[in-house]
Amino acid sequence: MRQFVPLVRFFVRQCDHPRPLSWELISSWLLRVANANHVSLADLLDGFGSQYPEVHLSGELIDCSLSSAAFDALGRFCRVGKENIQALDLRKRIPLLNPALVLRFSKANLMCPRRAHQRVRYAFCPLCLLTQQNIHIRWDWSLACLIRCSIHRVSLCDGCQDCGEPDPLPLSSSDLACRSCGGDLTQHQERELEPEHYIHAIEDAYRVALLGIAPHPSLLDWRQS
Repeated sequence: MRQFVPLVRFFVRQCDHPRPLSWELISSWLLRVANANHVSLADLLDGFGSQYPEVHLSGELIDCSLSSAAFDALGRFCRVGKENIQALDLRKRIPLLNPALVLRFSKANLMCPRRAHQRVRYAFCPLCLLTQQNIHIRWDWSLACLIRCSIHRVSLCDGCQDCGEPDPLPLSSSDLACRSCGGDLTQHQERELEPEHYIHAIEDAYRVALLGIAPHPSLLDWRQS
């Protein structure tokens, strides 16, 4: 690895530097940076740690627990404005964020090249993937209590529909095939859920509750309405 780190530095300085997208997770952006430079996220972060040893990312949840110093160093390392990275932080998006509100990868291997133990997990909307110019993970796909897409109102896929891979998005250019089995990630199999208007009402109330707004009293007994 010591021989490989300088190569990671060279790639990040000389090759593509994907810009953060306003709706994505920090880990989604970093995976896109790693893919654009033909390295894994683990190698990218190892290279970052070698260049900025005073900033400790090991064990930190990338999407919602980075320090101001980490944002500053990541901005310099990836040649992106610090404020553009901070805007993706889940704590910035959701002031009342509780770690229990976000999905996590269960039994994540510490040696995972995609650093699953340092990232929030996600479900995804197959219809959203078809409209994304640059494939990325939307931040709201990481919220545990949301099961439908806020745009297309279809149920979110909890992993690859063919093989069950929990982290299927390659995040390389416009690739829409599962990185594990090559299955088509745009296939949509609607699940049987509660009546649709109930789902919409509860999830919309949940979204505003994250901003500190109390739900309408009728929702406390929504099954009887």
